[in-house]
Amino acid sequence: IGWSPAETAKSIQAEVKELSKARPFEPSPHIHKFTEVEEELADILICCLTELYARGCNVQQVLEAKIAYNAIRED
Repeated sequence: IGWSPAETAKSIQAEVKELSKARPFEPSPHIHKFTEVEEELADILICCLTELYARGCNVQQVLEAKIAYNAIRED
């Protein structure tokens, strides 16, 4: 089983903090084809996807269900 919700949030927050410091038009020092912002967004996504997988969730199904829900929900 994955981390607790609080631990997951802390991990995501650390990645969001890195995103807030990233320069939008600077190439990533690690993956030169992409910007610093793109790299940090990928880190956030990887963190989330890894946690879903660790919890035994079918990532594709939950994403498709959430996208469908978001398409019809009223704000």
